Amino acid sequence: MFTSTTSGHVKEVVTSTREGGASLNILSGLIAGNFSAFWLGLSIVTLMGTAYLVSTAGLGALMVAAPVFAFGLVAFGFLGMGPVTIAVDSYGPVTDNAQSVFELSVIEQIPGIKETLRRDYAIDVDFAKAKDLLEENDGAGNTFKATAKPC
Repeated sequence: MFTSTTSGHVKEVVTSTREGGASLNILSGLIAGNFSAFWLGLSIVTLMGTAYLVSTAGLGALMVAAPVFAFGLVAFGFLGMGPVTIAVDSYGPVTDNAQSVFELSVIEQIPGIKETLRRDYAIDVDFAKAKDLLEENDGAGNTFKATAKPC
């Protein structure tokens, strides 16, 4: 929603870039970013409010600290998403850097490198296929990174 080229927010940032100065462009981007985080914040407040209402619905007879337990469940749920977010956020830069390192290494321009790799490490190298695989991985990493952003 906020990363698509057809999104209204992206079009607004493009329009402010073309018609306004740098300050208008920066403000437009900040507004779009804050608006994308608004719904995430609203859902967090809603979940915590629901946990509070559940904790006051008669759980006190069953346990000593029902509100603490309810908030603990919500916090545990939020923390459970941490590893997923880290994995999704780290895959994109790793694949992007892998492609960049391959391109900057200029290994395929070294004379006799295929024969040397075959002789020393028993590896048959296909540089064209490696480029294709790295580009596909980079595209997947960019998609992962885009899905990690709010809405």
